[in-house]
Amino acid sequence: MNKNLPHAERIVRAGLTAEGDVARTITHALNAAGLLVDPEKTYSASAVVPLPPARTALEEQALAWDAACARARALADHLRALFAAELHGVQTVLADRARVRLTMAVTRPGQWAAMVRYFSITEEADQLDYAYVGHGHRDGVGVTVVAYDAPEVDARTIAAAARPHRFGGVVYDLALPHRDINGDVWTLHTVRAEDDVPLLVRAGSAEAFPLPTLVEYVGPLVPAPQETAGGAAA
Repeated sequence: MNKNLPHAERIVRAGLTAEGDVARTITHALNAAGLLVDPEKTYSASAVVPLPPARTALEEQALAWDAACARARALADHLRALFAAELHGVQTVLADRARVRLTMAVTRPGQWAAMVRYFSITEEADQLDYAYVGHGHRDGVGVTVVAYDAPEVDARTIAAAARPHRFGGVVYDLALPHRDINGDVWTLHTVRAEDDVPLLVRAGSAEAFPLPTLVEYVGPLVPAPQETAGGAAA
């Protein structure tokens, strides 16, 4: 039951005994008592939605941290599915607060280099006796990769190369020709004296380009099969 009804009833009864325009008298009495709804005032008041209180700087930081941790967990789940095949050598992928930590066992050349490219790991990776530790990122999330046995694999590759050069996680044997993604073959022209950067030339051209430039724009570079005296690929 509407609790205003008894009050309205008393006003109506009192108004019925009034002289003159009874309806007007009752209506104004009800309005003065606040028992009549003003459509314009009611609409105007209901249309104003109170704004939530402003968050403090600490609350904003907490929300941003929670979102960063959620992104790290989502990336870890994605990477576990992506690197499920044993050929990648990935052992564990864990979300560590707002960062992802990945461990892998390197058994052959190319595994560490693939991670360097995928996570944009810099050449300043920590090189331990038993592992490389690289810091990169993926989808806006920081990623740390620990590649066990990578130094040993690199050491074997360097020992087997006639002219080894390490760049971007890859050991190149510059004594061999290398093929780019377009099928062009590049060979060593010279090594720049001021920074030891190899300059390579494309077959049929005399213009030399730095190895890092070729890796960025037409890489990866892979050793090109060499033909033997009989015409077969070596």
